[in-house]
Amino acid sequence: MTVSLVLLLRDGGPAGPVGTAWRFYPAAVLLVALPLWYRFLPAAAAAAAALLVAESAAAPSRGPGAVLVCAAAAWALAGALLRLRSRRAQERLALAAAGPGRFRLPDRLPPGQERRGNTRIIVGAVLCLAAAGILVDGLVEDLGTAPGGLPYDAIGQQRFSLVLLVLGSTLLGRGWAADLAARRLYEDDQPALVVGVRISPSGHFWLLPDADDTAGRPLLCYRPRDRDTVRPARLLAAGTRGLPRGGLHDVDARAEPFEALLYGVPREGAEVVLEYAVHQEHGSISCQVTGVPLLPRRRHGLGPWSPAGASYRETTRGRREQEEARRREAERIRREADRKKGAKRATASGTAGTTAAGGCGGGGGGGGSCGGDGCGGGGCGGCGCG
Repeated sequence: MTVSLVLLLRDGGPAGPVGTAWRFYPAAVLLVALPLWYRFLPAAAAAAAALLVAESAAAPSRGPGAVLVCAAAAWALAGALLRLRSRRAQERLALAAAGPGRFRLPDRLPPGQERRGNTRIIVGAVLCLAAAGILVDGLVEDLGTAPGGLPYDAIGQQRFSLVLLVLGSTLLGRGWAADLAARRLYEDDQPALVVGVRISPSGHFWLLPDADDTAGRPLLCYRPRDRDTVRPARLLAAGTRGLPRGGLHDVDARAEPFEALLYGVPREGAEVVLEYAVHQEHGSISCQVTGVPLLPRRRHGLGPWSPAGASYRETTRGRREQEEARRREAERIRREADRKKGAKRATASGTAGTTAAGGCGGGGGGGGSCGGDGCGGGGCGGCGCG
């Protein structure tokens, strides 16, 4: 895209006799915005790519820049159309699996979900209005140049406005799409599906067709924020430690999927509500409700899995208890070894002191100390009066 834009601007032809060239500015804005729109707004990307293809094909004599723009736009158009087709296929399969039944959403929902896209809409609109004001000012100055005077250079205004337009239009489109998806979800009864949910190393929550099928492939993902979840939404069961019973148990969501009830149509870009059970520390079971949009993401980073068959909390608790017991035993052995070493050092010190006291003592009634003179003798350690 960058190479195409540079070549396009370079091959734009001779400048007009007065002022800045405005002819290809809309195409430049669409070209720069195309990658972001392709990522987040495939419908807008398809429309922009179609316009760029038509614009480039209509003037093939403008050089290699136009050829690259035409090729890139055609590729983006094909990809955007495939994504839109995939969305429709996802929606069709989800509705077929859910059947004709429609259900009300849970009573307690995360607050503010119906206003999800408002912030983006406001920020995007402000950026676009600022860009429009800058462009209007440059255009008025350019057109107001007197004949024979120096042309007005609005390139700086065009560049700054281009950045504002790309960011503002992307935020505005994403906000509008999020608001529309939220309205579709919260204003009507929705189909419901039982799905599996597993957490990837990146922190994304991936939807699987079944929580018990080890061969199931991750389909769509979401990434909830703290305010997207109600904890707890309602109490399901209260009891002592050991719940749940009957073969049900809590799982490590990074190692295997947990079961959840999904309200809505799971497709890329849609808003859904998930309700799932959570085993509390004190033994009770409550349900949590999460409302999130489904994100466009391809790589999940999840490996194969197999059911643990046992409670994750109980397993980790037993593992922690074993590790704590091993730690205490190692500490006891270390203290015992230190105590024995201290006793050996004390015994060795006492023996050395006793030996020194016996070797240097005097002997006999009038004997002197080591090297002393007896009463009549002068040898070392003399003994007696002799």
